[in-house]
Amino acid sequence: MATPIRDIHHQGQLARKRKRAFLAQSGFFLLSIFIMMVGIVYIFFFSPLFTIRDISISGLSAESKPQALADIQSALNQVQLMYLKPNRNILFLNTQKLQDQMLEKLPNIKEVSVTKSYFHGIEVNFQQRELVAIWCFSDNECWYVDQNGEQMSPAPEASGFVFIQINDLRERDKIIDKKLFGPILQAVKKMSDIRLPARAVLIPTDSFTEFRATTSNGYDVIFDIGSNLAQQLEVLRVFWGEMKKDPLFNPQYIDLRIEGRVYYR
Repeated sequence: MATPIRDIHHQGQLARKRKRAFLAQSGFFLLSIFIMMVGIVYIFFFSPLFTIRDISISGLSAESKPQALADIQSALNQVQLMYLKPNRNILFLNTQKLQDQMLEKLPNIKEVSVTKSYFHGIEVNFQQRELVAIWCFSDNECWYVDQNGEQMSPAPEASGFVFIQINDLRERDKIIDKKLFGPILQAVKKMSDIRLPARAVLIPTDSFTEFRATTSNGYDVIFDIGSNLAQQLEVLRVFWGEMKKDPLFNPQYIDLRIEGRVYYR
């Protein structure tokens, strides 16, 4: 049975209407998706809803805080993905990465912890290294050194009561000699305990195991880690306990290099 031409035309119109409706719905759907994505991007990257505005710093001196704050701000404002700054968004901030960046920028820092304070703040806690000495190489280049013998930052060549100055006269690589560093600190502390304070330490040019602690009285106490340092320090304690009573005792040096004995001149 033949279909009337009028019915065929009507069916064609219906098909075209369905197609237009489908395209309109698809377009509306895609537009909605686009608008939603733009909204999400705006909310997370451009709106102030999740922007980090408050930075709390603890564990640093008042003099160190401005530089640390500037370094943190620089890290947060780092541009990624052409022009976006995801680190300023508290949801996207990688706290571990920020901690690593701060440790790299601030060599005097031992540890850094970053805590998010939702939704607009972070708390950054610094743990500083304990600087205990100034180590000067043969060319008079000096470095602050922490308790582990790690070079921290350049230091002025100056002895004093805050940090013991260690003058390494050997021609060698500019690396802290950790084999000697620990024993030097041990000797300096013991000398302070027995009230024979050292004002500086010298490592002679030809030394492998020897160092000399210059006392506040002007003479040297010679140690050698090739023998038992603890025993040398005990000998010094007993010896100084007797000799400090003598107001005329003013030797050129006290030599403890031979184990169990003390020599002076």
